[in-house]
Amino acid sequence: RPLFPIRMKYEVKQVGSAGKVITLSSALMLVNKLDSPVELKLEHNDLSGQYESMVILPDTPTPLPLYSVYYKLWARPFELSLNYCEQPIKWLHVINKGQIDDSIKQCNPIEGHGVYRFCVCVRRENYPTNEEVANELELEDPLSMPNIPGHTITLLPPLTIQSLLPIELHYYLKHTNISSNKAGKQTAIHGADITKDFEVGIHLENFESCREVNIPPKLSYKYRVRLRLYDKLERLLELTMRIQSGPGGTIGVSIAAPYWIVNKSGLPLLFKQEGTKVEAAGQFEEHEFARSVTPLLFSVYSWDELILDPVLSLQIPGGMTANYNLNQLGEGPQLLYENYIYLAATQTFNSFMDYREILLYSITPDQYLVSL
Repeated sequence: RPLFPIRMKYEVKQVGSAGKVITLSSALMLVNKLDSPVELKLEHNDLSGQYESMVILPDTPTPLPLYSVYYKLWARPFELSLNYCEQPIKWLHVINKGQIDDSIKQCNPIEGHGVYRFCVCVRRENYPTNEEVANELELEDPLSMPNIPGHTITLLPPLTIQSLLPIELHYYLKHTNISSNKAGKQTAIHGADITKDFEVGIHLENFESCREVNIPPKLSYKYRVRLRLYDKLERLLELTMRIQSGPGGTIGVSIAAPYWIVNKSGLPLLFKQEGTKVEAAGQFEEHEFARSVTPLLFSVYSWDELILDPVLSLQIPGGMTANYNLNQLGEGPQLLYENYIYLAATQTFNSFMDYREILLYSITPDQYLVSL
């Protein structure tokens, strides 16, 4: 049992129409933001080597038992065959209100190769400081009192990659194995060593060549870069990669495409940026015969044609074309197809997902709408 003062907090909840439940707990809270349960080891401070363990579920804030707040804390993933982290999780040195301390822990495998890393963010909450408590209790030697618990310890993955694309992507860290990421999903990467420079790249269907993006360590800001991919015909597709730092020293990466093109018209349509000589990247025989059912990712401003306007050129069988300015909202020019089907274009912008979506669908039996 502790020989030092502890801080308790209580929570009152209404149960039914008249009953109330009062819950007492310690002020040392642990929050698991990892993608799996965590086994927490609470080791006694004496030399007996005795310890207790508890499981912390994801996204479930859990207070530590009152008697164990000054125990040494070690953590490891509950479902994996790994040792506890090499260094204990420390919080006693975080003294001031609102102070935050970040660190990275590493768990080594019991057998085999590969490591598991996670970030630790320790935040001192807005409880009275030791000095304020000592003055209130009129203690003669306030420095002899240890730091009273009033902290939140958060465990986070060191690197997350979020796909904002409508198709599956394969991400990789250079010199590591490739892993997949479903459309619209976020993946935590625990093998990444974010204390050093590392390079991130992706592969998409029909895009097997990528110019990796270098990410420096100890980020304290966010920025946006272009991720360049090349299809089988060496045509360029530029995606948007956003990189930002997070709590605990974590790094978040999101990948998006400027435009999606979804052809639901059943017509063999080809797209390119107006003024360029070749079709947009990713278009092959299935597009020429209207057999493609997956969205086509589209970007403007070819690397060697930087002064071109963001104009989408649409071509239909017979060689007829129409151009649509992607910066102008509203309905674009109508295009008369040789069998008297009308094509029209309008635009909308979805700022939340940071892309524009191009849809072709039927309005009337003889008219199709291109919605951007």
